[in-house]
Amino acid sequence: MANGKYININYPNFYIYGLVSKNNPDDIKYIGITSKTPSNRLSNHIYEAKKNNTKTEKTKWISSVNYEVEQIILDVVDFETAYFWEQYWISQFKTWGFVLTNSNNGGGGLGKRSSEFSAWLSERNKGNKYNLGKTHSNETKLKMGEKKIGKPSPRKGVEVSEITKEKQSKAKIGRVGNANGFKHSEETKNKKRKKVLLLSINGELINEFNSVSDVSNYFSVDISVISKRLDKNKEYKGFIFKTKIENNG
Repeated sequence: MANGKYININYPNFYIYGLVSKNNPDDIKYIGITSKTPSNRLSNHIYEAKKNNTKTEKTKWISSVNYEVEQIILDVVDFETAYFWEQYWISQFKTWGFVLTNSNNGGGGLGKRSSEFSAWLSERNKGNKYNLGKTHSNETKLKMGEKKIGKPSPRKGVEVSEITKEKQSKAKIGRVGNANGFKHSEETKNKKRKKVLLLSINGELINEFNSVSDVSNYFSVDISVISKRLDKNKEYKGFIFKTKIENNG
């Protein structure tokens, strides 16, 4: 993982960027990733929208703002963690209430960015000469998120029709859960109940979760993937996991 101003030269740089309209630069509408020069990728997005061969939510939005689109560099990462961070930022901005035009949902996100994570990300980006194009500070990105937090989802309060409910019910009939008939050991149960700290490989605190189950949901993996690495300094996607020691004294 790239850390601070040092970029791992063994891997190409990947730029995670957001697209905004010039008239509304605080409302990110699309999040993408590229290993090419970001400005070239922006030109490609505009070109695709003008061609009109493929109608997507993204190209329709770019057309609707008369192709007046700008690019914001959100993060610069290495090849090893690029996939995770792309999913993270897509999910994070959706959690904050941004209505993105991305066709995929990305990974699990956080309700609010922790102060530890903000400090870590700020330190990570110091002296980063690769922040090309228009760049929002971490403070600005946090404010953008806080502005959106608490706003209801566009579908909140929308009633599902009886026909839709029936289809959803039928779709689940016959499905068997992965844990059907399986019992966890007491050790695993205790691990699942303990709070878990997400750390960088350098031991910096990134975030805190209420249980191993929450961590596995966040990374969209089976709980055993996290349990086998918990407190063993075995990394996953550039992170390590530690049980939080509660001080009851």
